[in-house]
Order: sequence, then C-alpha cells, then structure tokens
Amino acid sequence: MSARPPRTVTLAGESVAYAVRESDRAERARIDVGLDGVTVVVPAGAAVDPARLLRDHADWVVEHAREAAARRERLPDRRFEPGATFPHLGEPHEVVVETRSYSVVGEGTLRLAAHHVADTSVERALETLYRRRARARFERLAEAHAAAMGVDYDRIEVRNQRTKWGAARRPGRSA
Repeated sequence: MSARPPRTVTLAGESVAYAVRESDRAERARIDVGLDGVTVVVPAGAAVDPARLLRDHADWVVEHAREAAARRERLPDRRFEPGATFPHLGEPHEVVVETRSYSVVGEGTLRLAAHHVADTSVERALETLYRRRARARFERLAEAHAAAMGVDYDRIEVRNQRTKWGAARRPGRSA
C-alpha cells in the first residue's frame, strides 16, 4: 500500500480535502469517509481518476464528510494514560495499569496488565481488552441465538473493520 499527499476537489460548491491510497487488496475503487477525512482507495496499478470518482458521488461525499466532521467535534479529547476515563458498556471506567497476568474490567476500572502496556502502549492494551471482551460477549449471544435457531456456528472474528460491519462468511463463520 502506498499513500499520496492530500489533494482538494470542489464538490457541490465546497472544497473537500482527500487522500488517495493504493491498495493491493482492493478489487475496485471506493471512497472512505471517516473521522480522519476522505480517502479514495484505488486498486494498485489501476487507471482511476480519484477526483472524477468524487465528483460522480459529490452529494454523498459532502453529506458524509459533514457528518464525520460533526462527530469529530463531539469526540472528547482522549489521553491514553493511567487515570484517563473510557467507556465500557456505556459506563465510565478509569484506566489503571498494574502488575497482573492479563487485563480485566473491574468495578469502574479498566485494569491493564503493566507488561502489556510496557510492550505496546495504553491504547493498544485497551484495544486488546475491548476486543477480547467484545468477542466473549458476541460468542455468548451467538451461542444463545444459534441454539434458538437450531444452527451451529464455527467462530466469530472481531476486527478493526472500516468498510463492512457484520460481514457474513461461509456457513458457520461471522466477522
């Protein structure tokens, strides 16, 4: 993958900054609009005019860019350090880094294993804890629903999805 410097294009009377990223995995060009801005992802080596793609979808891009900017404004400033507060299941929890074998969620606390923080960062340790907790929760729900439906499932994957949510895979697998 390679990234190019940011560019701008006028869409629906507004100047919109965007980045272009080549991807070896992309099968077709797409537009990603997120908290970090607008990105046109193109298959490596493809002859795609990113500005034209954006102009072809101008109303959609402008609408989603506005929504992302509004969400970005509402986001609290995050400090990834001990003592910071992060939500867990809708409730605020304080980050505590301590000597322990693995990270856990305690009453009002996110207790991170010091060795994991030292090897990575508070942010990465939090992400790992959230993913582990999410997987356990999804597995419990999947087991209950699969039993009620009389079906089985193989596994659940928790990924950092940016363009697809709840993708169905081959029978018995969900991502």
